[in-house]
Amino acid sequence: MWSILNYFFQLKHMPKVFMRHKSINYYSGPEPPTAEISKQLLQSRGGSVDLVKNEDTGIATLCLNHPERRNAISGGDLNMARMFFNPDDGFRMAVFMQKVLHRLETLPLISVALIEGTGALGGASELAMACDFRLLTSDTGGIGFVHSCMGITPAWGGCTRLVRTVGYTKALDLLTTGRRVSGEEALQIGLADSIVNTKDALTETSEWLKVRIKCDGKVLKSLKTMAHNAREMNYHESLAEEKSLFAPLWGGPANHAALTQNIKHK
Repeated sequence: MWSILNYFFQLKHMPKVFMRHKSINYYSGPEPPTAEISKQLLQSRGGSVDLVKNEDTGIATLCLNHPERRNAISGGDLNMARMFFNPDDGFRMAVFMQKVLHRLETLPLISVALIEGTGALGGASELAMACDFRLLTSDTGGIGFVHSCMGITPAWGGCTRLVRTVGYTKALDLLTTGRRVSGEEALQIGLADSIVNTKDALTETSEWLKVRIKCDGKVLKSLKTMAHNAREMNYHESLAEEKSLFAPLWGGPANHAALTQNIKHK
């Protein structure tokens, strides 16, 4: 009798679990060539992506410049959304943008997203997640995975990268609520890496980045590739890549210069 009563007591005091289950739809259409998708997306014009290189610092700045649409990209630009408003076109856009952001993510260079003004919302939040670091100004609107508010989900790799960055539970919370994350909270949960002053945001970001790119260029590229491999590959594959990336640097110009100057012991 005791065991039965104990069983009912446990059931009574178990946490309540609420679940809603419906069938989930998956797209099953073909994946068209990237060139074909690019040609289609070019039908929507407006704005520019401006590139400025600083030869003295070795830092290049990419600026999304589309003030008429608050620098909106893709889905955030409702005019573009109306042009490609069906599952086939949605899949094509996702294919194209996943490839673009994967190339950004795997560049053997350090990338930083500086988030200002109204913040990085929707597609912009996915773009920010493809960067190595995220810096926010003190008064920015923050980062918002607002896709669910628009009746959609991330598609450019934003969900996958968010889960890997902040963990499953926190990522699911941000995705389902669609709420904006302030700079302070983003810093607290590991979504952001620093907060910079609004008036000198670009200068402060450059100074922050300089500290992380001061080592030899070949070493920096290898470190970026090595760290990315460690996140994407299994343990043994990453170990194999690590020693292969290390070997060409051993006894190389940067290593020789450091030994000559006795940098190790300074």
